[in-house]
Amino acid sequence: MTDAVDPRANVPRGEFGFEHVPETDQSFENALDRARAGERLTVADGVELLTTGTRSAGIDRERKELVLEAADRRREAVVGDEVTFVANLNNNVTTACNTGCLFCNFKDRSEQFRSANDADYGGFTKRPQESREVVRKAIERGIYEVTSVSGLHPAFALDEAHRELLESSDRGDLNYRPPAEYDVDPGTYCEQIEAMSVDGVHVHSMTPEEAYHGRRGTDWSYEEVYGRLKEAGLDWRPPRPSAST
Repeated sequence: MTDAVDPRANVPRGEFGFEHVPETDQSFENALDRARAGERLTVADGVELLTTGTRSAGIDRERKELVLEAADRRREAVVGDEVTFVANLNNNVTTACNTGCLFCNFKDRSEQFRSANDADYGGFTKRPQESREVVRKAIERGIYEVTSVSGLHPAFALDEAHRELLESSDRGDLNYRPPAEYDVDPGTYCEQIEAMSVDGVHVHSMTPEEAYHGRRGTDWSYEEVYGRLKEAGLDWRPPRPSAST
């Protein structure tokens, strides 16, 4: 006999507040009707459905079930019951990070990875050549996509041009330390992407947070950052928002 599942989120209640709460000029009922009819949803529609209505606090469980039912019916109408999958590999480069994302159970405090730290610690960092070998072996087993999401390692730079800018900066807010201060040098984002781009495998990587880390201390646009990553072998990048959104 298993214990009953506690439905509450794994976040300490009363310890966190939100400066902004979602508000729209749409109603939950209208958004649900549009979803059921298969109409193109607006941002306001999506907010109403995700929050089960911005005019009431918390998540309404009955409304949540209505949203899930509408989504399932739409799925059935569009693609039927055929199930597809991608044979892929998760090749995460490093767990070193000092960002405080509440949902993350993946990171290890980056200070632990410095050569000056004598204490044992968990986590890992891969060199580009190690990433390449991991991907190569996975391709032999039949994967055709590699995904990668990593911690924001302070030694990470987009490429050598970015590293030169970081090294010459006197700013103290860039979350940067030279690779020589760490036991393992993760290389640059472009070097890691190039290393994972083996035998035509589809490389899916670089969240917006990682892209921000790869442009810190510069005035480069995200288009510039993702353009350089694409030249290195990245096959996926976030879509540009349409004019309607």
